[in-house]
Amino acid sequence: MRYVIPDRIEEVSNGKIKSDGYDYLDDGVNSMVIFMLSESPKEGIQTVLDVLSEEKFCDNWVLGNSVIDLNEKGQYTVVYPKSFKGGFEVKG
Repeated sequence: MRYVIPDRIEEVSNGKIKSDGYDYLDDGVNSMVIFMLSESPKEGIQTVLDVLSEEKFCDNWVLGNSVIDLNEKGQYTVVYPKSFKGGFEVKG
C-alpha cells in the first residue's frame, strides 16, 4: 500500500499532490505514515479524503483507519478524523 495509495492520489490530483516518502511508527502495530506534498495543502486534503472514501486499496477501505494531518511550519494538526484525540509527532 505504501506505493499504491500515494500513486493513486498523485494520479487523481493530476500531479498536484506528490508522494514524499513513507515511514512506520514505533506504536506497537507498525502503523504506516505516508507523506504527501502539495502547494495547496488544504485543497489537497479534500482530494485525499475523496480518494480514500471512494476507493479500496488492496481490497481494503483505509479511510476508517486513517489519520490525516496537515504540517504547517513543522506543526502537525490532525484534520481527519475530527474526533481524533491522540497526538501526532514525526521524529527525525
